[in-house]
Amino acid sequence: MCIRDSSLPFSRERYVAVCGAQLRFTRPPRRVEDLLGERLLLREEGSGTREILERYLEGRNLTVQDFRQTAQVSNLHAIKTLVQYGCGVTFLYEAAVREELAGEKLHVLPLEDFPLHHDFTFLWRRGSMFAGRYREIFDFMQSVGNNAVPAKMSAGSTDHPQNRPEALTNTSGGGKV
Repeated sequence: MCIRDSSLPFSRERYVAVCGAQLRFTRPPRRVEDLLGERLLLREEGSGTREILERYLEGRNLTVQDFRQTAQVSNLHAIKTLVQYGCGVTFLYEAAVREELAGEKLHVLPLEDFPLHHDFTFLWRRGSMFAGRYREIFDFMQSVGNNAVPAKMSAGSTDHPQNRPEALTNTSGGGKV
């Protein structure tokens, strides 16, 4: 963070190991090393989610290549689906799989040696003319917690009122498209 920036702490999220509900282990995994015989599904290089795992493994003299097999997938939804169907294990933020955990499609692996958390912060340029608006957005997000945007809605979904055809206007302003 630059000294010219302003910020507000938003949340602290657990980073967890996850498997599909149907995946069976010969012995329940207790440590990260117990998962090395599994296929690891992970994000692409440069992904923050992957970097957290790589740093952790490095501290234990391990790499992602120490897993039996790895598959790099650039789409989080695809990773969650593959894990759900027993194609491997993954490491990600618990908030990213909250719905799948609640629906018992995925399970957190309670590893004794994996107590990782990550802080999320709202960050903007100090003195920004939008600072007040950023604070309003932050306050709104805090008031609704992690449920601000339902997981089933995507940015282009017509479930968002602003994306419905009747909400679209032309560029000259005011007229419907």
